[in-house]
Amino acid sequence: MLMRLLYLLVGIGLLVWIGSSVDLSAVGEQLRQIAPSLALAIVAAYFLAFLIDTMSWQLTLPSIDMKLRWLWRLWSVRMVGEALNSALPMASLGGEPAKVLMLKRRYDIGLSEATASLVMARTINLIGLILFLIVALALAMGDDRLPQNAKTASAIGLAALLTGVAGFFVVQSRGVSSWLLGFFRNGRLAERVAGLIGHIRELESRFTAFYARTPRRFALAVLLALINWIVGTVELWLTMWAVGVPVSFSDAVIIEGVTQLVRTGAFFIPLSLGAQEGAIVLIAGSLSGSPSAGLAAALVRRARELLWIVWGLWLGRDLLARKVAD
Repeated sequence: MLMRLLYLLVGIGLLVWIGSSVDLSAVGEQLRQIAPSLALAIVAAYFLAFLIDTMSWQLTLPSIDMKLRWLWRLWSVRMVGEALNSALPMASLGGEPAKVLMLKRRYDIGLSEATASLVMARTINLIGLILFLIVALALAMGDDRLPQNAKTASAIGLAALLTGVAGFFVVQSRGVSSWLLGFFRNGRLAERVAGLIGHIRELESRFTAFYARTPRRFALAVLLALINWIVGTVELWLTMWAVGVPVSFSDAVIIEGVTQLVRTGAFFIPLSLGAQEGAIVLIAGSLSGSPSAGLAAALVRRARELLWIVWGLWLGRDLLARKVAD
């Protein structure tokens, strides 16, 4: 908890430094000119992206169908879980146990199935992000407006992310975890390890069943995850228009790609505070010539995130409380 507080202070320090380096009066003017219709369009774009990502998760749950009823249920569970991820100082993991609890208590989805689905959904989301980042980095590398050090850092970050996600996928699909735990079966912890291996093997069997035995379902889930990131770029593109400094869609892809890469790398900072703003200000400022527009866009995104947190916590009052009939 102490380290999380320290990281939060670092994020606040970054945010203060960014604010001191940008014309705040210009930021205020750009925020004031946002039309209500564009504000609504920004929220609608993110709502659509969130819904598409939920559909990707829905594909990983074999015991449910793909009907709208289940899409609404999973969307609500995700809303609550992601709100808790943002509100709790637990490195964006606080909402995952809550999602499992809600799926079990509300909809009788087994703990193993729920847990496996969340792991796979996270993996698929990251695979979609990597595909999106490859396009974003290719566009960035050919753009002379961006500083070379930003391009180099982005390439290194993407390589590190690709390596990590590939390793995570191999661990899931090849039974590495249960194999490693097998070395402890004959020690003093043999009984406990045996039980743990049983649970992990059950999860691994679910990973294999999805990745290897339903490749079309897996591919569709990845495609939906990629579309989610593309629609997320539409949100940023609309935001730049709303603050009066429009950019091309390819520029929006670059800005969104670098921002998501920085957010992923700064996972230890609560809400990536300061890091997200810095990425948007740097890249949007370089591409549009207006760092203040970058900060204005970053603040609009924070406002939308706050809306989602409040909405999710409001839904959680009921979802975390009681069970519903099928």
